[in-house]
Amino acid sequence: MVSIKQQKHLKKLNANQKGKNNRNYKGGYKLICIDGKYIFEHRYIMEKLMGRSLNKNEDIHHLNLNPTDNRIENLVVLTKSDHAKLHAILRRCKNRNV
Repeated sequence: MVSIKQQKHLKKLNANQKGKNNRNYKGGYKLICIDGKYIFEHRYIMEKLMGRSLNKNEDIHHLNLNPTDNRIENLVVLTKSDHAKLHAILRRCKNRNV
């Protein structure tokens, strides 16, 4: 049985972990703990799929622009340069309501 004091403490912890305060998310991206180290889930998934670590020059792009959707079919590896160019194009299209 959980005491009233414990219930209040758990409720406070849950409230503090919503949205930006959630320690399992950073900038909208999900963090997971592997061997005591927090890493972005989308990077971990792609590294496991490729069987190697990502290069310093590589980023993971979410095709549907939803940073919490880490399904393999929604992830693609791009160079940092190509990733920046893609997002610049997407911003221009958004600003033009295209």
